[in-house]
Amino acid sequence: MTTTTTTTTTNSASSIHQQQFVDINQYQKLYVDTLVDITTLTIRSSWAMENIVGQTVVDTHAFVRHLLKRSRATRSTLQLAIFYLFRIRPHIEKYSQLNPVVKCGRRMFLAALICAHKYLYDNTFTNASWAKISRLPVKEISQAERAILELLDYRLYVSTELYQKFESQLKEAVPSSVPSSNMSNNKRPWSPSEQEPCFKKVKSNNNNNTTQIVHGIPTPQDDKVELL
Repeated sequence: MTTTTTTTTTNSASSIHQQQFVDINQYQKLYVDTLVDITTLTIRSSWAMENIVGQTVVDTHAFVRHLLKRSRATRSTLQLAIFYLFRIRPHIEKYSQLNPVVKCGRRMFLAALICAHKYLYDNTFTNASWAKISRLPVKEISQAERAILELLDYRLYVSTELYQKFESQLKEAVPSSVPSSNMSNNKRPWSPSEQEPCFKKVKSNNNNNTTQIVHGIPTPQDDKVELL
């Protein structure tokens, strides 16, 4: 009798532990999906879609997942990058008139991700590695990084109290009643209404033949993105 009771108790405890493990994994996945959604919304709401060109590219949501997958970004890195995007929002309109790179929400997110990664980790990617990840020239990676550093006034530090408060606000955005599978399997097809501008350079009318940046970095259509 005692042996049977002990076995039953052990099995019950094991089942509870396994269920808790599954619940934690589901929440973590749902939280990452929520962070991706917040990033996408922040980019779309902070940068006006001007100078749209007629090339079909994957939407912002897929672009964000593309960068996160290729860079193997952690949740902490993404959270800090989102914080940087919120910190520069009040200055975007002003600085975009002075620096065309700032007009590109995708470049600014990439730069925010780079700065967050470099701030958090001693062993980090070089700009040459980020160029391979984003498929942009190293020169343009450096330009975007300098631009966001100026927007941030080189203030990469975030106090523990402020960071924890911001993290709590992010976690409040996690749906409480939506299974993680609903969001993780949300593969929205591209439609014309979601079209994002692709990147290209356009010669100006000035005699010095300088170039201006039309905002937007395309994500290859054939790049199957699965963020784990």
